[in-house]
Amino acid sequence: MTTFEKQTSFPAINIGHLAVKEGMQSRKVGRTVLDFVIHTFAKYDTSGCQFITVDSLNNPRTNKFYSVYGFINQTNSDSLSPTRRMYIPIQIYKDDEDEGIVD
Repeated sequence: MTTFEKQTSFPAINIGHLAVKEGMQSRKVGRTVLDFVIHTFAKYDTSGCQFITVDSLNNPRTNKFYSVYGFINQTNSDSLSPTRRMYIPIQIYKDDEDEGIVD
């Protein structure tokens, strides 16, 4: 069983479906958007959110993109679905900012 399997809600910001037009892929567009979202919520602690969630297209390239940031699968029940629900605790980025690691 994973962390949130029995939980129906939790304090999170949901990215939903982040997509980059095929001709613009591999140009750091998705990275720029994700960096902005992560660092905005890590720096400005007004929302009360503890996690960032995303509905990742369930393919190796997209899942790897999110896992590089530390996102992990929220559940294994969607392993064969078109999308995978993934999450990351915002706290790990707050800790980095507190130590001056993040811009």
